[in-house]
Amino acid sequence: MKILPTKKGLKFYNKTKTYSIPVPYFKLMKRKTISKKTILIGVIFCIILIVLASNLPSTLYPSTSTTTTTTLVTTTTVPKTGTLLIAVKDVKQKISGLGYATSLMITIDNIQVHKTGDNTTDENVTAKGWITVFNGSKTFDLLEYTDVKAILCEKELDPDKYTQIRLYIENATIKIYNSNTFVYNKTYPMDIAASGNVQVPSKVLKLNHPFTVEEDKAISLTLDFDVPNSVMRATKYILKPVINIIEEKLEKGQKPENSVVL
Repeated sequence: MKILPTKKGLKFYNKTKTYSIPVPYFKLMKRKTISKKTILIGVIFCIILIVLASNLPSTLYPSTSTTTTTTLVTTTTVPKTGTLLIAVKDVKQKISGLGYATSLMITIDNIQVHKTGDNTTDENVTAKGWITVFNGSKTFDLLEYTDVKAILCEKELDPDKYTQIRLYIENATIKIYNSNTFVYNKTYPMDIAASGNVQVPSKVLKLNHPFTVEEDKAISLTLDFDVPNSVMRATKYILKPVINIIEEKLEKGQKPENSVVL
C-alpha cells in the first residue's frame, strides 16, 4: 500500500482501490513531513472504512449467484406381457356311413379365455375372470388346413395361469361327397351341440385346458378337430366338436411352424 500526502488530506493506494483521509491543510503546511502518529491514525481510519464497506447491504453491491435447476424425470413402467395364439387344423376325413366331408365351414364371432388370478391389467377382463381375446367374425373352411395351422387370434395377456377356452360358433355348414347315395358335394346346414348335449343346441364350445402365459414369451394352442367323431346325423347334421389341443411354447414374436394368419 502507498500513502501520499495531498492538500486535502492523505491518499492510500492498493492494487484495486484508493482511499482518501481528510487532514487539516494547516497541519500539512506546518510540517514538511508527516509524523508516524498521523500515518498510524490514517491507517486505522482506512481499515475502519474497509470494514464498514464490506458490511454494507447487498443491494448496494449486488452479487452474482448461480442457480441450479434440477429436472426430475418420471419413468413409467409398462407391465410386461406374454402372447397367446389360438389356431385350428384338420384334414379331409371320411365320416362313417355318410361319405367324405369335403368342406366344413365354421364362423367364429368370439373367443374367450379364463384367468385364475385376480390381478389383471387387461381392460377386457370380466368380473368372473373371462378375457376376450377375439371379437369379430371369421369364417374358414376347417378342412382346407391339412397340415397347416390357421391362426384365429393373437393376444397380449398378463403372465398368469389360465384354465379354459370358449369358442362362440355363429354358424357351420358341411359339404358331403358320397357316391353310394348319389350325394356329390352337397352342402348341409348344421346344428351346433357345442355343449356336449346333441339335444340342446349351443353355440358355445367350452374347452377345459389349463395353460400358462409367461412373461416375454409366447404360447400357441392349436385346436385339432377330429372330424369323423365331431359330425353326426340325426334329422339334421350336427356339429359336436371333438378336439385335441396341441400346445407349443414359443419365443415372443414367433409363430408356429406351417401356420397362416386368418
